[in-house]
Amino acid sequence: MMTSNGISGKTYKLSFEAYSGHTFPGTQPFETCCPVTPGCRTFGGIEILLEREDVTRFVMDLKVLLSLVRILDDNSLRKNVLMRELARVFAVVPMKPEEVGEKIWRPAIAEAVEIMKPLLNTHNSPTTPYAGLIGHSHIDTAWLWPLEETWRKCARTFSSILNLMEQYPEMTFLQPAPCHTEQVKNLYPSLFDRIKTKVEEGKWEPNGGMWVEPDCNITSGESLVRQLMMAQKYTQEWFGYTSDTLWLPDVFGYSAALPQILRGAGVEFFCTTKIAWNDTNRFPYDTFWWKGIDGTAVLAHFNYIHCWPRPQDLAHQWNRIQHKDVQDRFLVGYGFWRRWRRSNGRDAGSGAANWRPRRLRAHRAYDCEQFSSSNARRAL
Repeated sequence: MMTSNGISGKTYKLSFEAYSGHTFPGTQPFETCCPVTPGCRTFGGIEILLEREDVTRFVMDLKVLLSLVRILDDNSLRKNVLMRELARVFAVVPMKPEEVGEKIWRPAIAEAVEIMKPLLNTHNSPTTPYAGLIGHSHIDTAWLWPLEETWRKCARTFSSILNLMEQYPEMTFLQPAPCHTEQVKNLYPSLFDRIKTKVEEGKWEPNGGMWVEPDCNITSGESLVRQLMMAQKYTQEWFGYTSDTLWLPDVFGYSAALPQILRGAGVEFFCTTKIAWNDTNRFPYDTFWWKGIDGTAVLAHFNYIHCWPRPQDLAHQWNRIQHKDVQDRFLVGYGFWRRWRRSNGRDAGSGAANWRPRRLRAHRAYDCEQFSSSNARRAL
């Protein structure tokens, strides 16, 4: 969002930054072609749009309800009520608005929003599970691009999140790896000051435990201890915050010494996703006490990232929970996944895109879930 209140005659300065998607030209195995390699991105222009908020609201509300219809049982009373009321919506709104003109279709969507409003305001029962929702952007510190590009990715991602927080004050965001924050502080000090303000407001959670999200297979115990010491010292110094969660969504394997090391640093929880990638058999638990070599335990949870906060995705995630008799909640780090199309690489940041917080505003809509903007501690 450039501005929430455009003024006629005012001049706006726009700065653009581009990255082709290549890593280090001439350094890749078997690479013999020129620096502009196949797969590099080209700049195709930009469009500036004036958002009509009533139109956006209609589209987002309708998408949430359609998503809900798709996952509810055919015998569900709510599903049948939704289908009946959505039939009214489609009877009111022209199927081809471009053929009738805005003077006709725009009042029609206002009427449709009023039809959908009670459907979105229907409350869940008190026995439904809890989905803790928090914005998240996974950024690999060193992967398929120059290190300088990592810092630019951080700046773009963090500025986008701060922009969204201005539009949606209820939004929360979890950002691990203080090394990213440190680089933003050095390279983009005004951006860092805005992050500090959001931390003070409780909307930006600098949680994660370690300086980077490190490998935990070949690193020494001393290295892991230093990761924790540096990270905790940094967040305490700059944010007055002590991490209680080790956040490692993209690490392939974990040292059996970690629970003992984590507890020594004041970390109680461990969140990851990678064990779910097993191609042979499924890990038998989703949330469990992980005991280390010496018997020290931390609460471990397989959370979800790179997903939509919509009924279909959340229903899928809840259905995967294996021990619903003892687990009534799960944590979702929703965000936009720029794995292939946008980045020519993986794990490239971006975080919660504009339409995701909008969907959260229509979150009171699913019989099997209770949605909430959350943080790691409250969800676990």
